[in-house]
Amino acid sequence: MGIITKSRVVTVFILVVVSFNSPPSFADNRIWLQDTTIDGKSVKLCLDSGSNFNLISLDAVERLGLKFGANQTNDGFAGFFAGVIDHCTLAINGYRAQTGFRVVKFPDYVGADFDGLIGWYPGQNVVLIDAATRQAELYSKMPRRARNWIHFSVNTNFGTLELEVPHGGSVSRILSIDTGTDSGLELPSNDWNRWKKSHPHSPTTLKTFYTPTEGFVIREEA
Repeated sequence: MGIITKSRVVTVFILVVVSFNSPPSFADNRIWLQDTTIDGKSVKLCLDSGSNFNLISLDAVERLGLKFGANQTNDGFAGFFAGVIDHCTLAINGYRAQTGFRVVKFPDYVGADFDGLIGWYPGQNVVLIDAATRQAELYSKMPRRARNWIHFSVNTNFGTLELEVPHGGSVSRILSIDTGTDSGLELPSNDWNRWKKSHPHSPTTLKTFYTPTEGFVIREEA
């Protein structure tokens, strides 16, 4: 299955293969970026299209010898974010850009298998995401094989990857594509409650996960 989305600028997002198999661990669900460096030093980064910022672990910062400004705020992130890297050179597949990172100190109960993540931003021309091989690559132009795939628009008013999906004629619905989650489909709380009421015999359970913004989270799933 192929999907291409074009925004009002030049960003094109290509989803090559949609896979609904359930891997044995969350790590197996990550979408990895290839040939990534920060200030010329190799790092292991994944793509999180559901995040509107870049993130790097404190352990990676110390290993790479990067300099960052300590977190001076008392906001809700202060318990997890250790500081900010304002300017660095990020390279992905040969593409270079000046960008910044939030530095996060993972708690002891989190076993991170990556150095950091790159959030969604329209800074590149073509992003190809292969869900089967769990890899993401950047291209300068759309591959020929993708020209006849299904097209959706990218809503550029969001800092995350949001697609405008036609529904009921001229009305569009927003579908969020989040490569940083291992869930097949997530619903807003009102829709989730309606679904549970209409499926009283469907088994449900609880899942636990960690995010730098929310910490340790427990939610229902079915």
